[in-house]
Amino acid sequence: MAEKLTAYRAARPLGLIAALLLAACTTAPTTSATPELPGTSWRLLEFRPAGGGAKVLPAAPDQYELGFGADGRLTGKMDCNRGMGAFSVLPAQGGVTRVKLGPVATTRMLCLPSELGQRLPREIEGERSYRIEGGQLHLDAADNAGVYVWERAAR
Repeated sequence: MAEKLTAYRAARPLGLIAALLLAACTTAPTTSATPELPGTSWRLLEFRPAGGGAKVLPAAPDQYELGFGADGRLTGKMDCNRGMGAFSVLPAQGGVTRVKLGPVATTRMLCLPSELGQRLPREIEGERSYRIEGGQLHLDAADNAGVYVWERAAR
């Protein structure tokens, strides 16, 4: 009996060490600091110009849409035109989340003149910072000209 007790006492620290090693090798689930874009679709709510200018609203809510496919494919609806290209979520810089959009190929149909219809196709390509806040996607425009605010759309 004394031998069993001695063997148990000798094995106890080894069991504790093994448990600590296992705990050190596992990671606790973490939440992503980067809001997810892949697999989402968005409908434009408004464009907010930098400097506090008047918001620009689309004439019809379904005229402007962006889709971020799980496969890295970007689809878009910009007024009466359609677009298709690629996107990739980039590593955050200084706590700012970024996405690279494009190159994007768009149709060139003759739409009725509108500020958004002319602005968005010109500004869609390139690296942009973004954030998802309150269920809305805030996508910065080129050259800090303002921000596009999008709401989730059904896929």
